[in-house]
Amino acid sequence: MRSLWRAPHSMLAAAALGLVCVPEAGAQTMEPLSYTNVPIGLNFLIVGTTHQWGSVLVDPTLPVKDVKASVDTATLAYMRVFDFWG
Repeated sequence: MRSLWRAPHSMLAAAALGLVCVPEAGAQTMEPLSYTNVPIGLNFLIVGTTHQWGSVLVDPTLPVKDVKASVDTATLAYMRVFDFWG
């Protein structure tokens, strides 16, 4: 019974030690977007909407309390691929 109790604690201690010893971890995207392979002359039309709601954090010295916000945002974008460097 004692060995069953000790095993999870030693694994947890080893995992904590591993996290403490690693100063930082880096990540990389699979495709850098500055080199996306798309045909020259391709056009994109991008349309989107978002709805966000919730509490607003304000400075405690301001005379307002319990501020709630509801924000609707529309997005419209056009993109055309062209050969910049020839």
